[in-house]
Amino acid sequence: MGSGLVKLIAILAISSVVLVSFSAAQKTTGDVDGTVTDPSSAVIPGCALTLTDQATRAVRKTTSDAQGHFSFLQLPVGTYTITTTKEGFKTGSQTNVAVHVATVTTTTVQLEVGAATETVTVEAAAVTLNTENGEVGNVMLSNQVSQLPLNGRNFIELTTLMPGTAVGGGFDNKNKGLLAGVDISFSGAPANANQWRVNGTNNNDQGSKRTILIYPSVDAIQEFKILRNSYGPEYGGAGGAEINLVTKAGGNQFHGDAYYYGRNDVLNAENFFLGQQKQNCIAGDPVCGKKNYLRRNDFGYTIGGPIKKDKLFFFWSEEWNRERRGQVRQAWIPTAAELGGNFTDLAQARMAAGADPTKDPFLTKDSSGNTINCGGPAMPSDPSTGQPFAGYMIPAGQLSPAGQAYASQLPPPNISNLCAAHDWVSQVGIPLNWREENVRGDLNITKSTTLMINFTNESWKNPLHGYEEGGLWGDSNWPAVSDSWSQPSKMLVAKLTSTIGGNKVNDFAFSWSANRINITQAGDNPQLQQQIVSAMPLIFPTSGKLHSNQLPEQICWCSTYIGALGPWGNRQDLFTWKDDFSIAKAKHTFKLGVLYDRNAKDEEQGQEAGGLWGAAGYNSKLSGPGFAWNSPTGNMWSDMILKNVLWGANENSKNLISDPRWRDTEFYFGDTWKATKTFTLDYGLRWSLMPDAYLADNKLASFEPSAYNPALGTSPCNGIVFAHGAPNGCAAQGFAGGVYSSRRSIVPSNYHLIAPRLGFAWDVFGHGFWVLRAGVGQFFSRDPISGTSTRLVGANPPFTVGVGPERTLDGPTYTTSGSNPNMFDYAVGGTPTQSVQMNTNLANSWQWNLTTEIAPFRNAKLEIGYVGLRGIHLATYVDIDQLPPQNRLAWITRKAGDNANNLFPFGALYGGAPKAMYQWAHLGDSVYHSLQTMFSLKMSRNSIWQTSYTFSKNIANTETDYPNNQDGIADLYNPRASRGLSDFDRPNVFSSSLVYNLPGLEGRNGFLKGVAGGWETSTVVSVATGNALTITGRLQGTCLTFDTTGKCTQTIGQDPWGVVGNGSLTNFGIRPLLTGKPCFSGNKARWINPAAFTMNGYVLGQPPQSSIGQCHGPGIRDVDFALDKNWSMPKILGENTKLQFRLEFFNLFNHPMFRFGSSSADSNVNLQFVGQGGQIVNGVVQGTTLQGGSTFGNTPFSSNLGNREIQYALKFIF
Repeated sequence: MGSGLVKLIAILAISSVVLVSFSAAQKTTGDVDGTVTDPSSAVIPGCALTLTDQATRAVRKTTSDAQGHFSFLQLPVGTYTITTTKEGFKTGSQTNVAVHVATVTTTTVQLEVGAATETVTVEAAAVTLNTENGEVGNVMLSNQVSQLPLNGRNFIELTTLMPGTAVGGGFDNKNKGLLAGVDISFSGAPANANQWRVNGTNNNDQGSKRTILIYPSVDAIQEFKILRNSYGPEYGGAGGAEINLVTKAGGNQFHGDAYYYGRNDVLNAENFFLGQQKQNCIAGDPVCGKKNYLRRNDFGYTIGGPIKKDKLFFFWSEEWNRERRGQVRQAWIPTAAELGGNFTDLAQARMAAGADPTKDPFLTKDSSGNTINCGGPAMPSDPSTGQPFAGYMIPAGQLSPAGQAYASQLPPPNISNLCAAHDWVSQVGIPLNWREENVRGDLNITKSTTLMINFTNESWKNPLHGYEEGGLWGDSNWPAVSDSWSQPSKMLVAKLTSTIGGNKVNDFAFSWSANRINITQAGDNPQLQQQIVSAMPLIFPTSGKLHSNQLPEQICWCSTYIGALGPWGNRQDLFTWKDDFSIAKAKHTFKLGVLYDRNAKDEEQGQEAGGLWGAAGYNSKLSGPGFAWNSPTGNMWSDMILKNVLWGANENSKNLISDPRWRDTEFYFGDTWKATKTFTLDYGLRWSLMPDAYLADNKLASFEPSAYNPALGTSPCNGIVFAHGAPNGCAAQGFAGGVYSSRRSIVPSNYHLIAPRLGFAWDVFGHGFWVLRAGVGQFFSRDPISGTSTRLVGANPPFTVGVGPERTLDGPTYTTSGSNPNMFDYAVGGTPTQSVQMNTNLANSWQWNLTTEIAPFRNAKLEIGYVGLRGIHLATYVDIDQLPPQNRLAWITRKAGDNANNLFPFGALYGGAPKAMYQWAHLGDSVYHSLQTMFSLKMSRNSIWQTSYTFSKNIANTETDYPNNQDGIADLYNPRASRGLSDFDRPNVFSSSLVYNLPGLEGRNGFLKGVAGGWETSTVVSVATGNALTITGRLQGTCLTFDTTGKCTQTIGQDPWGVVGNGSLTNFGIRPLLTGKPCFSGNKARWINPAAFTMNGYVLGQPPQSSIGQCHGPGIRDVDFALDKNWSMPKILGENTKLQFRLEFFNLFNHPMFRFGSSSADSNVNLQFVGQGGQIVNGVVQGTTLQGGSTFGNTPFSSNLGNREIQYALKFIF
């Protein structure tokens, strides 16, 4: 047994003794609330009631009060029998009373007059209405979880079937691990404001709060509930939804299954783009027109049962995914001859395409002076002469050994046509492996005390070739050098439940959840990476680096990305102690509690291996004709292999470890008051103490405007504030500036986060057939840890020591002086780039609803509700070094080459061009209104139909997924200038699911039963409007002034508004104007209509007359379908033993669906309208046209729902 697990067990034991008196909740249990009546509906007090768990025979007892009312509190999820006795009445037995997670099951027990020795048995209603509170929430049942067709066998898909659910533009329910993100907005809340829990344990990655740690196997899930609005005070940690998932438990009977699911691309349909590809394939392309390779094998088993009957039970599950995907990658890369400096093959290709060297030495024109059709890169230019190299060859003495080593990772071209758009295309193999073990034990210690312990171990790996296209950051496309990614996650929870008398229950729980993210070096030739590292010297000594023995290669953020990240690491550990205490007294059910947690995260920061931004000059010159911060040769690859080319670079002396620590303490009180027989009031409050995170080593520094002093100029510590207790890194390095905060977190904390909750439920006629409910409340959510601490560590001096010079690739050392310097703009220390807003605001929401529930007929329920949410102080980014409005016109019209730093608030910080100062701020705002409906019907043979529809509008002034410094508040001085449709705005969302089990034909002849009996079918239908897209824009070549001959003498920059003068917030900044034409072009391949936008009419220095979210993108039209055939097996393992064959069809009708990237503000060029040419007339842009050859509006990607895929399965169930 590992020492870590021993420590955890010790902590658990101590916690159980010391903290059993504590109380707090994220409920994994349910309640039963009821009334005992006689046949005339008069209440019967003093009845003895016994509740028995049908699986474990665990018993609870209580007595009905003077109003005939009774409660069983905090029950494990399951099915129960209620036995009721009273002198003068027959014994009543109500079976199959379903208790669901975080739900109150209401029931009426009706006794008949007679002898107690007689028993009347009835079955509880399968569907009941909520007559207890004003929350909005629904349960997903076990048979839905296990029988609906789920793409990727991922329970997350089921959450999207609830009303009020809107998924992000790049949401993909197939994936798990690091490829998956739970980018789902519930009832208008930000996607990272949701709290995901498994058996009550925190399942969120607190760094971003958009990923989760554990994906429980669908065969191990009992059920889960999504509380989407106005839930009670016992739930905390979320400004959005609470998702409470409960895993299966063992009982007195053995149950389980063993299964295999498989996929093969041979069975898959072609997608929309593949059909288009076939019409334009390049000769020799080995991939074009072929389906992506896919092999998926998913297998596992579950088993649960008694260790000691009625006393001790277990449940065990294990599952494996083994998937191999083919990812098409393409690029234009140099041939072996070109890497040796010989570009004659490129010249020959251009001349074969008609180029005439007498018309243009760079071979772009034919003999008539027309531009030839050749898609390859430009012929290299000799920066010394401005002409092509003699014979189109770079002399051997001018080749860069470091550059050639760097380029050695490129694969050889496999397309001979060097005038093609690309000369290398390959379907690179992407292996994905996932494994999970889950074990749960339940012990009935006494009749009144139970213990549950659950441990889950999960492993996700992407070895060999990093899947950058799937969402992993920082990996290039080349198979030779890549990263191996892994995320092991673990979860442990122990819960002790004590029943005190017949009306009090105490639930104490301890939990630990953790994950690690590990990146290591991989690829087809991992040794090559260290050869590249050895050939490319760094600026700071290697001996001082965190990974001095195995540094990754330098990253090139160039027109063709190159780079790898590993080794890199990240860990998170969350420890929580909590308890629920409930007491039913007269007409009240009181709930109270406290939660305490201690959390830690360690994440590497910085770029100790260095990076390149692109070629910036040549031969000790940063300025000169045609290559001032541009490619000196006009060809990226010849830049790379040419000696003495200067590259914009950055490098940190060492990767620091950001080690935030944070503690939460929360108290709550609530009361469910049955004021009358038909009216229940639910009220309470939650008090959250969530001080901001601090760093264990105190090495936290932030830029603070009040500490900025223009007189200190470019000092790296100008404006820096340290955490209390931090070493004075500024003084140690001789930097002027730097002041201390009185707080370790730097940011002040708010200790007055008191959130009221209020709701009611009115059973209108008192028969449980029509209920009117409403609720309102405030909900606080802790900020993602990355924003308040982690990003600061990697961004600001003095603890992060970095440089951003221009240098050559070859060393062996760098010098800034002498006759032949090879490094410029070298200044140790760097410049602050990150700040945190100094106030006590915290993201929160006000939620409200008015809902009615109707039972139109037996086992059916219809819900219709108005559901609203207001997001307040949402976390976002803003550039605090943004141009003030009065300076914008001066910036836009300044002379070329003028940095105009004096126009910016903190311009003295920068010796060169001004930069952005990103501040984590609570300036986000949103409002959501919706009509949410849901119909549920339970039928015979465990069949169920559920359908929902939501009509909504979601308005915001910032991204509402994970705050990103490119998607924040566009205008610091006018936050409402970006107010518009949220990236999660989907006005119409419809979903329907059906599990229908046909008759088994038991008792019929064997042939008929074998052929026609045992069939099951299930389906999921999803239809939704596309999410709102933000269209960005810019200018190119727009003339500001002319000379007397009409020749343009000065053009303005890309930004006519003036908010992006220092390069900040590019995704929400410049937006084109609307023309009034519809957004949808009518062409699926070019979804966005270019005629709907223009840059003409833009008033210089003023905000655009268009908001964010101008258009809705491609929608969702998906039908998934499954067909099962069951054969009864010998009853050795139980009555229900069967063998099942299953076929699942995802996107059954192969409906083409598209997407525009990961979010509405994606930096995709297809959403950027570039207005070219034109001029400025009286301060207004006129005469621009859409840039020639623009791909604006083109639909770049197939939806993650993809083409039709078929999954086949064989399952043994007992």
